[in-house]
Amino acid sequence: MSRPIQLHGDLTVDPNREAEMVTYFETVYRPKASTFPGYIDLHLLKLIGAPMGTPPPGLSYRFSITYESEAQRLAWVSSDVH
Repeated sequence: MSRPIQLHGDLTVDPNREAEMVTYFETVYRPKASTFPGYIDLHLLKLIGAPMGTPPPGLSYRFSITYESEAQRLAWVSSDVH
């Protein structure tokens, strides 16, 4: 039985380019990722604090991407549009 694979990544984004990054994510990155077989979901989360401890300096976003399998996620990663 195959289980979905979910990858989380933390991003440090230059505050002066934050709007540009969010626009690109919503208008290019997510739409392209969603066309690949096995795509389930993709989120971009703005981090505003840490529930415990201190987050690394400059860390401002986390994304999570979910595909039906690791092989399908890797097909997206190795694509020209990625």
